[in-house]
Amino acid sequence: MLFRSVRGASEDLGRALPFGRTGGVCDGNNLQAAGVPTVDTLGNPVRPATATGGLQSVNLFGRDPNRTGFDPSGTVQKLLGAIPPPNNYRIGDGSTTAGYQWRRRSTNDLDQFNLRLDHNFRSTQRLNVSITKEDQENLNGFMAPNFPGAQGGSLVTHTKFVSLGFSSTLSSSLQNEFHAGAQRSRLTFLAPWEVGAGRAALPSAGGAPYLPVLTLADTPISNDSDPQGRISPLYVWGDTLHWTRGKHTTRFGGELRFSSTNGFNAFDVMPRAYLGYGGLGVTGVDARRIPGLGANESEAQYLLIDLSGSLDYAQQAFNASPPPNLAFLAGEGKQRTWKQREWSWFVQDDFKLRPNLTVNLGLRQEFYGVPWEANG
Repeated sequence: MLFRSVRGASEDLGRALPFGRTGGVCDGNNLQAAGVPTVDTLGNPVRPATATGGLQSVNLFGRDPNRTGFDPSGTVQKLLGAIPPPNNYRIGDGSTTAGYQWRRRSTNDLDQFNLRLDHNFRSTQRLNVSITKEDQENLNGFMAPNFPGAQGGSLVTHTKFVSLGFSSTLSSSLQNEFHAGAQRSRLTFLAPWEVGAGRAALPSAGGAPYLPVLTLADTPISNDSDPQGRISPLYVWGDTLHWTRGKHTTRFGGELRFSSTNGFNAFDVMPRAYLGYGGLGVTGVDARRIPGLGANESEAQYLLIDLSGSLDYAQQAFNASPPPNLAFLAGEGKQRTWKQREWSWFVQDDFKLRPNLTVNLGLRQEFYGVPWEANG
């Protein structure tokens, strides 16, 4: 049996899509299966030498009273028009499914800027400052396109790091070291409909765009994830005092750390329309009514579902807007800000009892606060 799917039959989209069958022959990959090829390397149907009958066509429309023709909204036709014909018939079963072989564009551009400044105010005071800035973009690094020419997503990262150190000699036996640092990284995962003209490729209902999900073929725009990202700043302050007296070298110090993570996502905020049976099973498309359909009965029914635009269910998430106006809104993303406070202090003494014996004594305490949600 030969069964032409929507993936390899873009030329048939203007009419009821047929499938062909040959008596006594089942689908098989024409290059990987050593048996009987059902298509050539260009995807054209061929009559296997072992077939007991010729190629035939059967129209799937008109058999199910609930699915008599193409999707009346035109959405499915638009989607299928954006799917190029397969160019690799070495994979798949040779007729129902085939594949693509192309060089998917992928960039990983990283721009890094570094600046360091050292300054001596006097022989006893020294300042050093370091600044690092990184910008990275990975095109198609998130929700890569399913087909050649389709729009994909991207991953964008912005990171800034600043450190400061100031050391001063207060006396011949007393020295102080102060340090501070700040780090702020932002990761943004852009969905295909947020890049370029991706949103224009989405169908809409009532002026609101949505993602259609076909049953038999992948959709031109990936729908396996959603926009998301996070900002994770970290701020640190610390100071250490060195004191030397006789046989003792003592250090006192402490550090404060303020960390947080602001995570945001739009999981399922973009509505999704899943094609399927929708509580009404397909009738008239089975092996009993279509001789030779055989193992492709399910694929034939899925094909009819897709072409007719049969809707199974729709899904959309609603998140509440931030205080004080709490309300569930369409298109509202989810945002959480987690904060944590940490601190530590220590004292350490190196006591040189003898030239060849030094005793190290010390005490250190660390506190790790419980993270909390800043917005309650």
